[in-house]
Amino acid sequence: MQKKTSLSLILLASFACLILSGCNLIRGSSGQNGLQAYIDANLIFTISYPEKWAPFLSATGSGPYAPYSVSWEVREEGLHNDISLVVISIPKHEIVPGIEPTGILLDLYPNLTFVSQKEVPIPAGQAKKLHGYTPHKTLQSWVISGDQRLYLLIFTAPPEYFARQDELFQQIVLSFEILE
Repeated sequence: MQKKTSLSLILLASFACLILSGCNLIRGSSGQNGLQAYIDANLIFTISYPEKWAPFLSATGSGPYAPYSVSWEVREEGLHNDISLVVISIPKHEIVPGIEPTGILLDLYPNLTFVSQKEVPIPAGQAKKLHGYTPHKTLQSWVISGDQRLYLLIFTAPPEYFARQDELFQQIVLSFEILE
């Protein structure tokens, strides 16, 4: 009994340190469709991604959203441009009034042309699904509003590869959870 209590206290203390320090954490494979879980205590979300994708756990890019971003990409032999996922988690109090999610996407992809947008329910809540393209990439973004943060899940791929990745992108979106 004492060993069980000690183990429980150690696990609880480890989890508290993780939350208080704001560490990022990658878990092992979930065994479900070749996806593994990623938990980000700083950006307050969890998501599952393909095991062969490489996460960039530090802030990505150099733009205004870099401190709020994590990205993943896969490089397949013969692909000129990467297939990627970027998750942006912006505190609502830091969003410039009047800036819409489409404006954030245009900041990141200046040549983006929107083709469609629609409201869709997902396990994490109501989302706005945006679809568009740049001269070299097709883009799909899911915008989810949490209590304290605005989340953008952005998938990009070369146009000739995008349709083949759509089912995988849907699985990833369905795995997304807000930890608020």
